[in-house]
Amino acid sequence: IGDYVLYTACKQTKSWQDMGYIKIPVSVNFSMRQFQDTNLIAKVAEILDKSALPPEYLVMEITESMDGEKKSQIAIMLKEFNNLGAAIAVDDFGMQYSSLNRLKNMPFSKLKIDMQFIRGITFNEKDRGVTRTIIQLAKNLDLMVVAEGVETKEQLELLREWGCDEVQGYYFYKPLSADEFEKILEREALIQHSLAKN
Repeated sequence: IGDYVLYTACKQTKSWQDMGYIKIPVSVNFSMRQFQDTNLIAKVAEILDKSALPPEYLVMEITESMDGEKKSQIAIMLKEFNNLGAAIAVDDFGMQYSSLNRLKNMPFSKLKIDMQFIRGITFNEKDRGVTRTIIQLAKNLDLMVVAEGVETKEQLELLREWGCDEVQGYYFYKPLSADEFEKILEREALIQHSLAKN
């Protein structure tokens, strides 16, 4: 099922690119079971080739707890994945076995701050401190940082003020079908076209 999900996501993203919509990367969660497959990187390369999606538009998301298991094998696979030209994000950062050494030595591109911290940033000093620290840490390591679970304008404004690169959450959209998302891309394309004419 992991191969099917990856292929479907890559194929759909390439389809939207071919339609002329804004080129945005697609993030796909990879499980520990997938990392037990020694042919994983070859399969990813084949799927990228079959879907014709340029690798820079694929982001592999792994949880930091998975990175802790079978560390050396996963480290090799992550470096091979990175060599394909795709990006790697650490999902739910701060909730498991955070290791600064791992962040330093693994080819990560993004840190995703777990929503448990984001929920409290407007009223809890500890959540605020942890979130700001993670953002600063990511910046110091030249990583992009993504906040998960943004649900209010106040949260968004604080994250912007602290230099967070990207956010995701219900403040913008709940999970959407491909058709619903395509309508958003179409609307965005019309806005951009209108702005370009003016």
